[in-house]
Amino acid sequence: MEIYLDHVKTIVDDLAAVGQPLDDQTVTHYVVNGLGPDFEPFTQMVTKQVDHVSFDALTNLLLTKEHRLQLQVHLQKLESSSRPSLNVATRGHRGGGRTSRGRHSKGRGQNGGCGFERNQHDRSDSSNRPLCKICNKRGHTVIRCHNRFNLSYQPPAPPEAHSAQLDNSFDSAWYIESRASHHISSDASLLTDSGSYNGLDQVMLGNISGLTISAIVNWLSKEINRLESNKMVITGATETQFIVNDGRRGLSNVPLIDSVDNEQIIIPETKSWKNFFAYLGPGFLVSIAYIDPGNFETDLQAGAQYKYELLWIILVASCAALVIQSLAANLGVVTGKHLSEHCRAEYPKVPNFLLWVIAEIAIVACDIPEVIGTAFALNMLFSIPVWCGVLLTGLSTLMFLALQQYGVRKLELFIALLVFTMAGCFLAELGYAKPKSSEILKGLFVPQLKGNGATGLAVSLLGAMVMPHNLFLHSALVLSRRIPRSIHGIKEACRYYTLESAFALTVAFLINVSVISVSGAVCDSSNLNPEDRRSCSDLDLNKASFLLKNVLGNWSSKLFGIALLASGQSSTITGTYAGQYVMQGFLDLRLRPWIRNLLTRSLAIIPSLIVALIGGSSGAGKLIIIASMILSFELPFALIPLLKFTSSKTKMGPYVNSKKVSALTWMIGSLIMGINIYYIVTSFVNLLLHSGLRTPAAVFAGIFGFSGLLIYMAGIIYLVVRKNKEITPLLAMEQAEIGQTCNNSDNQRAIHRREDIASMQLPPTGNATDLD
Repeated sequence: MEIYLDHVKTIVDDLAAVGQPLDDQTVTHYVVNGLGPDFEPFTQMVTKQVDHVSFDALTNLLLTKEHRLQLQVHLQKLESSSRPSLNVATRGHRGGGRTSRGRHSKGRGQNGGCGFERNQHDRSDSSNRPLCKICNKRGHTVIRCHNRFNLSYQPPAPPEAHSAQLDNSFDSAWYIESRASHHISSDASLLTDSGSYNGLDQVMLGNISGLTISAIVNWLSKEINRLESNKMVITGATETQFIVNDGRRGLSNVPLIDSVDNEQIIIPETKSWKNFFAYLGPGFLVSIAYIDPGNFETDLQAGAQYKYELLWIILVASCAALVIQSLAANLGVVTGKHLSEHCRAEYPKVPNFLLWVIAEIAIVACDIPEVIGTAFALNMLFSIPVWCGVLLTGLSTLMFLALQQYGVRKLELFIALLVFTMAGCFLAELGYAKPKSSEILKGLFVPQLKGNGATGLAVSLLGAMVMPHNLFLHSALVLSRRIPRSIHGIKEACRYYTLESAFALTVAFLINVSVISVSGAVCDSSNLNPEDRRSCSDLDLNKASFLLKNVLGNWSSKLFGIALLASGQSSTITGTYAGQYVMQGFLDLRLRPWIRNLLTRSLAIIPSLIVALIGGSSGAGKLIIIASMILSFELPFALIPLLKFTSSKTKMGPYVNSKKVSALTWMIGSLIMGINIYYIVTSFVNLLLHSGLRTPAAVFAGIFGFSGLLIYMAGIIYLVVRKNKEITPLLAMEQAEIGQTCNNSDNQRAIHRREDIASMQLPPTGNATDLD
């Protein structure tokens, strides 16, 4: 094959030298048409591809195919000439020197009939007796060993893993470790002297298929007080495997390194609807952003001023949020990388750095409402001053982050518990307020915008529903699951993550509807005093507590405080994780959760504390509005890359969005971004008109502001127009390029473990440096 391809390359170079160059499509056409009958299936697969294969890629594929054919022929020859030798038990022949039974033989014995000759019993050699792999004693197998289920039994030697091979086998190919013993790890960082491997050798599997070798490493094993260096390889499979090359395959495998981390959430390979429960968790962490204190304040204002009129906005925004969040989850599932990692790989250094700065500012801005909301909740429940509550928020969040020591599942369960606590509190508030169900249904399904300011508030509701940090968070959280890496496995993961997100966002939607309904019912009450009516005209989180207390009773105020505290604390936990993923993805830099939380929380506490000390509760409420404006400003810089990546075949391969889905998502994204830009412009214009600045100062402020707006629009246009250049290698896409689809035998492959993602959520379960 190499000679054939070199000959083709010579002809192509000669033609190019005389001014008649050939493109890759033409060269590929002539190469595949010149192949022999053994390559006929390969030829058909290549010619049917929509995207033409380059000459270099075709060369690699052909050399690999030829290597597989040679190995297959070699194995067939061995199978036809030898029989496998297994570890079996044999029994000796019974001495049967039986004489003829004649009439003249009257006695027994050597000459008598019907007797057995003595000393003819052939005892078999003891080496042919089976050896138990548990107790190392001969005469029985593992299934009959009485120490089989004795956990306290200590064998005289470590358990051994043997392999069955051909009697005259001299094949020195790479053989996959059987995992029959306790000495396998998926952590390549424990190995030493790692080096990339660019050859064509492959690891042969039982079905005569091969795994490409991507790296060769050395490991040290300790056995009988001596160190022994061994060669291993890491295959290009999605699940990291450690392979040992040993011509003496009949010998046992020596224990290598520590066991794999058993804390990872592994999705079962069987097809069952019960797999859905293994995917539950990330959606609840994502849904927190839709029920944070900032959303509560907007909901309270919408209900107080327009009753149930804007409920349909919440319904539309929730559906749009589900579509956008499902794209973020699909990006992580399909590519094995989260959004910020794709940005680092795709964009040059300067745009990548600016995107990171904007994302970090957005996370700090998202943390401000949570700090203030938690401080308000502490004031409602324990009468702690707001400024003091601001200081306490940092300590309380660090305490809740300690839950990660018990695993990601426990943390997800705790967040889900907080979400359902909020739901229970506001459903109880609904029972106190008793709004009219007919008006709630009308507000949900009959769009209307009446009254002054309804449009602006509707814009605020829509803009607040999709948080930029949530897109980074969701695309990373899905990597905590270990899914079967096949076409069916990936599609199942995408489907179940969408259903799981829909379930969590439905709970968040009901909470938002409850807040608006309670606020609308309370402010529409006939027994409001003048002070409460003034509170309804400008309702914020702090005033809502006193309003509920005066109208519905003291317990309603306490329930609101509990829900607000749960919202603030859960939001800060998810914000900390989002910050970790952003920093790790854009800069390839990771910090411990408590350090990351301390930095983010400090940047959020300082302005919150200053405003709380100077402006009090009203100033803190205005700071929440400013933080919402910052989030609206940042949203396009997270949403546009997400839409571009999920609509790109170079990123998603066969799992790219369809044209209808792409059109829908771009329409939703454009609507959300247009609303946010409108919100920013109108807010800036109102600020100029009502700032009280003199005309020259107002003119200079306007020039400065609109210049910044032009730069902002130029950045958005750059992200939209720029074409994706980085190609994400996908296992399923690589198979599709040569016309192979994943069948049932391929469904056993699983996605590689993301140690960086897992370490952000789970602490090490043991000393990773210890070797067996």
